[in-house]
Amino acid sequence: MKQKAFEAGRIAALSDGVFAIAMTLLVLDLKLPELGPGLDFEAFSAALIEQGPRFLSWLISFAILCRLWITQHALLAGAEQRSRGFVGWFFLFLGAVAFIPFPTSLLSEHRDQPLSVVIFSVTLAVAGFALLRMHRDIIRRRPTGDGGASSTDRPAIVLLVTALLAAILALF
Repeated sequence: MKQKAFEAGRIAALSDGVFAIAMTLLVLDLKLPELGPGLDFEAFSAALIEQGPRFLSWLISFAILCRLWITQHALLAGAEQRSRGFVGWFFLFLGAVAFIPFPTSLLSEHRDQPLSVVIFSVTLAVAGFALLRMHRDIIRRRPTGDGGASSTDRPAIVLLVTALLAAILALF
């Protein structure tokens, strides 16, 4: 028997777990610099500054994950159940979220490689596209659905456009 609808509360619980793990994996990429005893202030400062790209990658990715969580939370609000189609797009979305620590690490380690930016951007584009499709599924199933764009579309569209521009710019 194929399930036609899924409880929004269960979907939200799964999502919270995936986001918590992804956010934790991000911070695990921040490493303490290898410092010996008796280091002077300048050497200590230089070692910390060297970690700047890792910290910046963490900060950007964490902020993106926060925004993605807020947006998907809005998509789950106001309904007790979500359709099978919604859940399919939701799993694609969660896959992108779970993958974000890898391109973040790649970007912090190999920021000079355009492919690092492209992989990061494609991951974000997949998440944005899945969010947009989830929202479209909700609109399509509304009894009085207007089918138009709403404020819930904006973050997904901004994410898609930003990811596409970043990937294009990285190639040039």
